[in-house]
This record gives sequence, C-alpha cells and structure tokens, in this order.
Amino acid sequence: MANPNTADIRPYLTSTYSDEEITVLCADYFRSTDLEQKLIPRLQYMVDHFR
Repeated sequence: MANPNTADIRPYLTSTYSDEEITVLCADYFRSTDLEQKLIPRLQYMVDHFR
C-alpha cells in the first residue's frame, strides 16, 4: 500500500471528524502541555484554512 499524502488525508479528516473531534485527537496524541498549547491552534488554523 502506498503512503498517503496530505492531499489524501485532509479531505478524509475534514469530512469524517468535527473540529472538536480533531482537537481531541490532537490533544490525545500530543500530550505535552507546552506542545499542545502551541500545536493545536496551528492545526486548527490549518484545518480551517484548507477546507
């Protein structure tokens, strides 16, 4: 199986999961408080920007 790229993953994530679910997923995956505080807003911006 080929490795999926961002163009393949983004439509799946945005059509399958709500903004809140994506935030929870990121918070679960990136547990570090410092990283979480920096990363989640950036990821949310990317999700919003590329919809």
